[in-house]
Amino acid sequence: MDKTIRPSQKSIPKSRIFAQFETFAAIPDPKYGDSYSKLRKTIPSLLTSLELPAEEEDIRAAVILSHGQIDVNLENISQVKELDGKIRALSDSLHPRIAATMLSEGLNPLDTPIDSLQSYVDSFANVYSESYESSEIQRAIKGIEPVLQSGIIGIYRALHTIMRNDGAALGIAYRSGKTRTLGAMLSAASSPKEVNFAIDDVTPINETVLHEDSIRTVIDRACSLSRTLLTT
Repeated sequence: MDKTIRPSQKSIPKSRIFAQFETFAAIPDPKYGDSYSKLRKTIPSLLTSLELPAEEEDIRAAVILSHGQIDVNLENISQVKELDGKIRALSDSLHPRIAATMLSEGLNPLDTPIDSLQSYVDSFANVYSESYESSEIQRAIKGIEPVLQSGIIGIYRALHTIMRNDGAALGIAYRSGKTRTLGAMLSAASSPKEVNFAIDDVTPINETVLHEDSIRTVIDRACSLSRTLLTT
């Protein structure tokens, strides 16, 4: 059973603002051309009026919760902020060469708890401490076994899928209670019935989350390659 942070079943007085979202027409409705970019603009004043924090991270958390159609209250905001922060920290600190080492050792990032993944990445702090741009990933993995290259790119695609569009996939995963691993989050958000395709801002989320199988395939293949090399 997936033990993870789950949406709270308790409400805090004045903090359940899902109904207020509907009252203020803040739940996006594709019939009227609404989008989450419009919703984002309404959230700060709503949070402030309900005496909730309204910093940038709080606003992002409220949007993530709205994507998952979860009550936006102080407890859920705090939990989603923590989870979102962990995913972004992992993305920012995961150097491509660390990802290559991870896969070559057979450590599957989709099945490893996020905290354990971060600890693994942190163990390379004195080895790969320089920052890098996402556009440099291809250069950083040049010369690596092609199967491992595909697996590395698959890890970044997984992180991007979860974080993109104001954390839409993360909101869906949080609602399901499956947030312990990257793989669980991808799977939770990969079902078409979980997604309102029409109201995403930039790219319909189904164009990304439905790649979950291919992401899983290339990462599993890279990990399998390492196990094959170790046993031959």
